[in-house]
Amino acid sequence: MASSQDTKPAAFYLTALLDTIPFEENTSQNSLLALHPSQSQTIEYLLRLVTNAPYPPDATPFVCESWQSWQSSAQTAVRALLDGPHGWNNQIHGSESQKRKRAPSPDGSAKKAKADADSNGPAGSTSGATSPAADDPPIITLHSISTSAPARKRYDITLHAHTLRLANPTTHTTETVMPLSSLESQGRAFLLPTRGKAKKGWTVAIVSADIPEREVKGKGKSAAAAAASPPATTDKEQFQLIFSIDAEPTAPFSITTHAPPAKGASQSEATRHPKGTPTHPLLLDFLSHLPCSLLEPSPQVFKSSASADAMGIAAYKGAKEETLWFFKEGVLNEGKRCEFWSLQDLDMSSEEAGDAVRLLSATGRTCSVFIRRKPPPIDVDSDEDDQEPGEETEFAMIDGREQEGIREWVRRYRPLFGRTDKSKGKDKAPNGAPQAQDDGDDTMRDSDEDDSDFEVSDQGSGFPSSSSDSDSDSESGSGSGSGSGSGSEEGSGDEGGSEAGSDDGEGEEGGEGSGSGPGSAEEDEEGPLDPAHHPLMRPGAMPRMSKSAMDAAVGMVMDDLLGTGKSAAREDSEEDELDE
Repeated sequence: MASSQDTKPAAFYLTALLDTIPFEENTSQNSLLALHPSQSQTIEYLLRLVTNAPYPPDATPFVCESWQSWQSSAQTAVRALLDGPHGWNNQIHGSESQKRKRAPSPDGSAKKAKADADSNGPAGSTSGATSPAADDPPIITLHSISTSAPARKRYDITLHAHTLRLANPTTHTTETVMPLSSLESQGRAFLLPTRGKAKKGWTVAIVSADIPEREVKGKGKSAAAAAASPPATTDKEQFQLIFSIDAEPTAPFSITTHAPPAKGASQSEATRHPKGTPTHPLLLDFLSHLPCSLLEPSPQVFKSSASADAMGIAAYKGAKEETLWFFKEGVLNEGKRCEFWSLQDLDMSSEEAGDAVRLLSATGRTCSVFIRRKPPPIDVDSDEDDQEPGEETEFAMIDGREQEGIREWVRRYRPLFGRTDKSKGKDKAPNGAPQAQDDGDDTMRDSDEDDSDFEVSDQGSGFPSSSSDSDSDSESGSGSGSGSGSGSEEGSGDEGGSEAGSDDGEGEEGGEGSGSGPGSAEEDEEGPLDPAHHPLMRPGAMPRMSKSAMDAAVGMVMDDLLGTGKSAAREDSEEDELDE
């Protein structure tokens, strides 16, 4: 028996299989080994294609480029032989299926028809969800794409008129069906540069909702049961499709463009792109057929300070490393499950909770970013204690050099946090349900100058400051010193109140600066305030107190505690008169 050393390295698959032939057939074995090198090479190629092995080391460039397509065709042909009438699968399961056909149940025909309509069927079957309906023709197919969601494997991704289907690239069996109707309300598509890899690439994320569903992992389900189950469809549910592709693939790849039904369904054109073809325009063409908006990061909006060419930053959510992307529409967390915070869904800034996007750093080398989503709408008649705070998500271990870029993004887009567009009617809540109209926000934004004292004092407010507010702030800063001085020298509460009123910019006298104004007088005549139309009655609202008034009040308290100021001088004079 010849050893593997007598054969060229390109034919070691053939040699390995010939070694398994019994000794009686040694003559046939030697004859095969004595074949011409070109003939033995052909047999070697066939064995490698059937066993799903890589191409030989001495293969030509043409063979290397065509190997993947040859291998797919060979696997399909072998599977067709196994599933054929004389194949191995039919011989094993034929007797059992015949027995079932000879003893059907009374209503077996109806049950069989229903099962055929709902089951996945064998490879190439046209029943059930495997083959698209007549009103759901295919449009474009990306072949052999590596996905990370809904599963980490390769798929043929086919975009149909009403669905998005993932099929096995070898058996062409549809495994997942995603309805495009789920993308119409809150769906988004993201085209992102792949971060953290030496080779440049693109990552596509298609999400049906901003907040991902909780992943429920089933237990006790075997692989055979999973393979026999019908294609997973996410109708009326959330789904995410995430896949990656090289910016310039090193191997040829195919994209099939399907003809419209009016021109004939069989006129599909498969375009084979050579290696090195840029994939960005091809991905843009594929995503243009989706019924949702497409977002791409821009260096004009945000650029990483730690890397020269990166626009996303590395962050840890729990123990998993993920990527944060900042858009002019919001913030995206790219991970195993993507989550998006739109500017409208971010919570408004408040004095108690701070900004909706805030930074925290202990050493400066690393920092953490906290993103707070707007809380669900509440009833205006409920108590303040019943209001649920917005959900906050922490991203830790971020490079400290990213702090300035994040702060700049927050400063630029803070006025849009929590703002809704009234022209669009009812907005969508973060979970996709219709959100109730909130008249309180609109009233606060439309308030006049008389309501300036009832606005919440916060430098990080989500609303841009008006001219009256800026004037009052400037006067407050200039009058703070006089207010504190008058409090320490005279200790008169009336004079301190008048100074606080003048600092607020409401008038020259203290009575006008008390916050009542003509508007409040009219409301006192009409009756009690309506919680839905006055910002002071909203949960968490409180009148604003200027800095000068605060300094005056502090000065009065300090005078009483330390025994200094005008009141102490008056007591000393009274004691002197008694002594005389």
